[in-house]
Amino acid sequence: MNNYSKLLHSNVISLGDVLIENYKVLGLDETHVTLLLLLNLQKNQKDNFLSTNVLAEKMTIGEKEISERILFLLQKNFIELKIEEVGEMFVLDPLIEKLADLLSKGEEKTIDNSSALVTEIVDYCEKTYQRILSIEDLKIINMWVEEEYSLEEIKSAVLDSLKAKKAQLRYADAVIINRRNNLSREKVEVDPELQAVLSSINVKRNY
Repeated sequence: MNNYSKLLHSNVISLGDVLIENYKVLGLDETHVTLLLLLNLQKNQKDNFLSTNVLAEKMTIGEKEISERILFLLQKNFIELKIEEVGEMFVLDPLIEKLADLLSKGEEKTIDNSSALVTEIVDYCEKTYQRILSIEDLKIINMWVEEEYSLEEIKSAVLDSLKAKKAQLRYADAVIINRRNNLSREKVEVDPELQAVLSSINVKRNY
């Protein structure tokens, strides 16, 4: 599993966006995309039960064609089915791996700078902490990118957390926030008139 795969699994990189940008390269058509997006939506809602009846209610094609499409996706290794007591459960891991491979090989049509930055930060943190990051860690990194923290700020905070023997991104996040707060206070300029009043008060107290 490469970093792109982890980012897709945790929704840091949108599976839907990457799929829409690359479905033609994968040999899929728009109906396949719609079906996969609906299945991904179910997965995100913690529902992996496969029901052609439920899918038909959300699409303009009937159950028969949906079944044929699902068979195609199974044969081309985009999805997997697992038989459970409650019925057939779908897994999108094969699709995620295909999309991750496209991203890692640079075959995607577009990938924004923020996704590339997230990947670079993940690589750095995992090498520094010498462990695989959790989903919660990935969410923190995604928040850093959204807040436009610089790579230098992040690397410095991660190193500080390691020196403090707190190899956790939550600690590194606290370091960044604390530094930014201190920087903001340093940048505050005292109003000249207010400073004059304060000086006057200090003079009177000396008497």
